[in-house]
Amino acid sequence: MSLRETLNKNSAVATIVAVLVIVLALGLIVLRNQRPGLGDFEVFYYDLNTQKVFTAKAEAIPPIDSGGGTYSYPDGEYGSGVRADIYSCGDLVKVKSGMTRAEVEAAGAFIALLTRYSSEQKELIERMRTTGDTQIPGASQVENPLISTADGTEWVPALSDAGRELTEKSTEMCGDERTRFVSP
Repeated sequence: MSLRETLNKNSAVATIVAVLVIVLALGLIVLRNQRPGLGDFEVFYYDLNTQKVFTAKAEAIPPIDSGGGTYSYPDGEYGSGVRADIYSCGDLVKVKSGMTRAEVEAAGAFIALLTRYSSEQKELIERMRTTGDTQIPGASQVENPLISTADGTEWVPALSDAGRELTEKSTEMCGDERTRFVSP
C-alpha cells in the first residue's frame, strides 16, 4: 500500500498531523522572532563607593543598591550604583564585573559617563511603570537624567548645556579612532 492510499484511508489522522506540524512551525517562528524585553539584558553599572564596575538588569533605575552601601549625592543619600557608559577606541575590548576604573582603562576602555536619576525622577519612572500612565504630570523629567564624568562628583542634567558638553567630550576621547560602545 502506498503512502497516498494510506493517507486517503486515514484522512482524519493525516489532517491532525498536518495541523500539528503547522502549529509547531508557527510556534518556532514566533519564538525565534521575539525580542527581549527591556529587563531581559544587562548593562554596566559603577559602584561609586567600591569604585568597581558591575552588571545589572537594564530596567533598573539608577541609583541602585549594589551592595556597596549608600552614597552622598548633592540631593541626598541613595544607593551607590549608577549606570556606566563604557567605550573603547578602535578595537572591541572585554570589560568584566569587578574591574576597577584603572583595570577598565588597562583593558583598553574607559568609563565615559555615569547616569542616575534624581529621587523625583526615579519615583515618576516607578509610578509610570506601575500604572502604565505616561501622561502623569512631570513625566517629561525622566527624559533628562543626571550625568557625570567617571568620578561621580558633579551631576548635571543630560539635556543642559553642561550635559551636552560632557556628552560631546566623552565621544571625542578617541580622537580619529572609532569610538565603540562596550557591553557586558
